[in-house]
Amino acid sequence: MQAQLKKLRAETTNREGIAKRATDKAKRDLFGRLAQHYGILATRAFLAFRASRHMRWNCRVPLPAGSTVRLRLWVR
Repeated sequence: MQAQLKKLRAETTNREGIAKRATDKAKRDLFGRLAQHYGILATRAFLAFRASRHMRWNCRVPLPAGSTVRLRLWVR
């Protein structure tokens, strides 16, 4: 999972670089949107990875009222 996360982050950086170097406005916009999309995917992958680690250890999350509840996240 970490390797996939690194790949998505690398793709985000790559697309941002291409967008900055593009001379055509349409290409600059396209690669900017692709970079944004890859960034969102990388964030979602990170959250899924973090959630899977929490689910494995069955941790408890403190609530503002001082009580706790079991963390149950379902990642599709």
